[in-house]
Amino acid sequence: MPDTIEVTLDQINLPDFEVIDIREPDEVAAEPLPCEHRHIPMNDLLGNPTAIKKDQAVLLVCAAGVRTHYTANAFRSAGYSKVYSLVGGNKVLG
Repeated sequence: MPDTIEVTLDQINLPDFEVIDIREPDEVAAEPLPCEHRHIPMNDLLGNPTAIKKDQAVLLVCAAGVRTHYTANAFRSAGYSKVYSLVGGNKVLG
């Protein structure tokens, strides 16, 4: 696993991660992710941290990486050591 919170696709093996799209429903409808993932809007995920397992490698995706950085930091502070933010957001998955 990478040492940093922010990762790029060339730093990881995507199938090793659970991908969670934390964008709002209208953003997801306009630009769906081209890979298997779960959709949990950022505020819903922050309000329900048990939605992910502490030992699961999780890659958070948003539009640009700002929300995922904030959310990954919050989870890391709560003891989730395998939560990552995708640099560049959903555009790099296309």
